[in-house]
Amino acid sequence: MEKNEVLDFLINNPDILLEIVGEILNQYHSNIDHIGIAESKMQLVEISKTIDRLECTGIPVPDELRNLKSSLLAASNNSKQAQTRYEMIIRGLNDLCSKYKINGHTKPRVRRRSRDDGSPVRKGRLTPRKTLIRAIVQVMEQMGNSGHKREIHNRLENVLADVLNPEDYELDSSGLVTWHHQVDWARMYMVQIGMMRNDSPRGVWELTENYKELLDGLK
Repeated sequence: MEKNEVLDFLINNPDILLEIVGEILNQYHSNIDHIGIAESKMQLVEISKTIDRLECTGIPVPDELRNLKSSLLAASNNSKQAQTRYEMIIRGLNDLCSKYKINGHTKPRVRRRSRDDGSPVRKGRLTPRKTLIRAIVQVMEQMGNSGHKREIHNRLENVLADVLNPEDYELDSSGLVTWHHQVDWARMYMVQIGMMRNDSPRGVWELTENYKELLDGLK
């Protein structure tokens, strides 16, 4: 496809554009190990000191020690690079949101839904993430532990029909139905904690081998 064709396609399919951006952010976020960076720095310092002491005393430095230093340095650099790119995209998205305001507000006005009894809907009653995750697992187990995002969303609509609150059906700041967006965020969380694979083809969701253990310990 030519550049203009790709642009037109994404303009007409904003859900796919958001999916792509979400997948990119997820890949970068998965490669950021905040705790690992700190630990790697400490290990690098200690290993470097050990190598310096050995070299000063004329004792041969084991290849294993040098290789460990190199691998720790490479892992640290990769994590830093992922964090830099992740933050660059986040800043860029925030700048775009600030630039293209609607009527002076970053969020479009959305007509508030009312309950069956006519009472207004109160904020803060979105379906909990844990509930969404259990529903996602239920659907994916029926599909053989993997499936395409769109098919999973379609099946979730039936599974969650009696669970979702009125607020879940409102439009969020990007103009999408809130519960769809919440499901995507739940999926990203599942990837982060190891319930879903982070190397699946774009648009495909896959449960990991130990997803049941992680589901049992879900808070």
